Amino acid sequence: MTGLNRKRSPETAGRPLSYRTRDCERCFDVFKARNQEQAAASEGSELGRLGQRLRLLQLSLRLNGCDLLQQGCDRRGGPPFVVENRLPCPVAELRQKAAEALGLLGDRRAILTLSGLLQDPDYRVRESAAFALTRFADFPVSPELVTALRDTDTTVQLHASRALLQCHDPKAIDALIAAMPNPNAIYTLGESHDSRAIPALIKLLQNPANQTSARAAAAASLGTSGDLRAVEPLIASLAEDNAAIAQQASLALGALKDKRAIAPLRQAQARWSGGQRENADSVRNFFVQALLELGVTDVVQGATGIPVH
Repeated sequence: MTGLNRKRSPETAGRPLSYRTRDCERCFDVFKARNQEQAAASEGSELGRLGQRLRLLQLSLRLNGCDLLQQGCDRRGGPPFVVENRLPCPVAELRQKAAEALGLLGDRRAILTLSGLLQDPDYRVRESAAFALTRFADFPVSPELVTALRDTDTTVQLHASRALLQCHDPKAIDALIAAMPNPNAIYTLGESHDSRAIPALIKLLQNPANQTSARAAAAASLGTSGDLRAVEPLIASLAEDNAAIAQQASLALGALKDKRAIAPLRQAQARWSGGQRENADSVRNFFVQALLELGVTDVVQGATGIPVH
């Protein structure tokens, strides 16, 4: 099936086919056809199949003078794929595959292009571009990457936060802090082990006006951080009658392994044993798990009354 006869993409339907549109759609057809022809021969490791798909994509692009790292799909030259915020390649699926290929190639010249594709109108392209950026390290934070933290697509947000973590740029932590209470930003801050993130996470946890989900994420992130400044705020949060907060705070205290948490965890376990609180058994089990992490074995799990040794 040729580029002139195939079903038109939503982006190009209803518009006259320019030479660039025809070329890109013909590239895409060749890619699909070659990929289908070689699918049966793609046995072996996943890496081998991935490499073959990448080679097919590069071949299909270059049949019409397109080059991933030189000219993109714009024969007039300029940065690949993105020229003055325009999209030279009109086929969204081809832009998506190109973003994936650029990530696999690992050439640092692709970082600028991938950053530009974070503003693509198609969410699939943005997702692939953001994920491709996670394959690089030690690169400057771009405005497009910061903006992607607030993308309407949560997968883009997730990959953007992971890519910022890979930047190892002080500006990345500032961007993640500013993006809170975005849960992806919250969890990534904990994984960054950056000391500047701790006060912001503690502030988020301690403010009862914040949503429970954000506060619970902050508690979990503080546990991941390994920073002992979080111990006292986490202990204080055990006093709340909020199951989600209590669960995440107890797990975080268990992960931090600070003995100061033993007595407060015992008290919280006893307090949740009385009354008819919703999810009380589940919450008590979290306290038990945290105490076990702290080396305490004379604890009782749930309502069974069976000692854990």
